[in-house]
Amino acid sequence: GALPGAREVWYGFFDQRDIEVRVYASHADALGPGAESAKEAVGRPPPPSARGMITSGTGGLRYDAYVVLGNLVLLCEQDVGACLRLAEKMPGK
Repeated sequence: GALPGAREVWYGFFDQRDIEVRVYASHADALGPGAESAKEAVGRPPPPSARGMITSGTGGLRYDAYVVLGNLVLLCEQDVGACLRLAEKMPGK
């Protein structure tokens, strides 16, 4: 299933952690449907489509926390620490 309202989704690594960045049209969209879909994803096992991806962990993609930053929703492996450190490196900070 598609993510409601998401314009783009990016997967990557930062501080040896998996991070998913979901891009929305506005901060309101990130707080609304973005945060709702992030809440559903936190703590859930990886979807079948992600199981073949190479990740920094051993059990596939799994996110344990998320952060809303402007029009972005960042899903974070283990805790929000790596997401917050990535946010500090983004332009405009």
